[in-house]
Amino acid sequence: MLRLVVVLVLSCVPLLAQAAGPDPRLSRDATVMVRDAVALYGKRGRSALLSQGSDRANNSFHRNGLFVLVWQRDGTLVAHGLGSKFLGQNLMAVRDAKGMPFILKSIETGIAGGGWVTYD
Repeated sequence: MLRLVVVLVLSCVPLLAQAAGPDPRLSRDATVMVRDAVALYGKRGRSALLSQGSDRANNSFHRNGLFVLVWQRDGTLVAHGLGSKFLGQNLMAVRDAKGMPFILKSIETGIAGGGWVTYD
């Protein structure tokens, strides 16, 4: 069985870089969206999460500049709240503008129980 990591991303990168952390309203929205994704997985299984998680018409996985990503632990993108040409691709080696492997860091953060990852 493949283990999945649900990651929520702010589509507006400058918001991620705020020194004080994310806006509390966005933080609440993000938490709800991730919990909804995990609940869907628990109720309807992997295939429902992956299909609904990549359906642009399903705003449960994208709203207010936020979108849910689901990665396999090996870095393969398996769901993207806005749909993506990168679905099915292993993106573990992708780095941000400063050279940080932010996908790896996001997956590690999710495995460790969650949190925020800031990248450029």
